[in-house]
Amino acid sequence: MAGRFIHNFSGRLNYTKLLKLMYLADRSSLGACERTISGDKFFSLPKGPILSSVYELIKGELLEGEKQQAWNEHISKQRYDLLLIKDPGLDELSDYEVELIDKLSEQFMQFNLGEMIQFCHDNLPEWEDPGASCVLIKEEAILSALGKSEGEIEAIREEIESIESLKEALGEY
Repeated sequence: MAGRFIHNFSGRLNYTKLLKLMYLADRSSLGACERTISGDKFFSLPKGPILSSVYELIKGELLEGEKQQAWNEHISKQRYDLLLIKDPGLDELSDYEVELIDKLSEQFMQFNLGEMIQFCHDNLPEWEDPGASCVLIKEEAILSALGKSEGEIEAIREEIESIESLKEALGEY
């Protein structure tokens, strides 16, 4: 997902803006498909929501060496920007996911970093100002903000837990 966003921004994108775009893509996918694209955990930070593992990849601090190595093979960091050094292609993304990423890229192409942060603060009720810390954003809070009923949220949560258990049993985590 990160590679496609960076590709859409001519191969260079501010990492904070990327984190916001990826969050918006995951949020939209969760509402429409009842699952996220990234499978990551979300946190509220002072500048808006982030994906925790992606943030660690950007900082070069992900403890899972294989994932960090794959990231570094495709994306490099120059100060606050991420550069696409090798396009990972679209094999890992569905047609829906590619369309969603492209739509969000177009929608937010002209937003500067401050506008992107302000958009997230103003339009994502599940985000809360954590002060100098960070606060977990639960998928249930996102679904509630998207207008899902308690029954729908519970059914989605159970399905997500089932999938995570299966992945864990198969050794995909």
